[in-house]
Amino acid sequence: MMCVEAGRPLILTDLEIIYGNLYDLWNQNYIVVGDKENPKYFTRVALGAYANPMLYVSPNFRCIVVMDESKIYL
Repeated sequence: MMCVEAGRPLILTDLEIIYGNLYDLWNQNYIVVGDKENPKYFTRVALGAYANPMLYVSPNFRCIVVMDESKIYL
């Protein structure tokens, strides 16, 4: 989660077990705080039975998901 907040690139490889926990992040379901000139984006991340409702998402954050082609469901 530190990469999301700091705006560093994140590479996820064979971590299918956590992808569902990042549903709101993948779908860019953000809570916008601040004005139009300086918006801050927050999203929810599921942590077991709990959720962190206010994870800051840096505008510089990028994520690369590496998956085996046979595990992709279309």
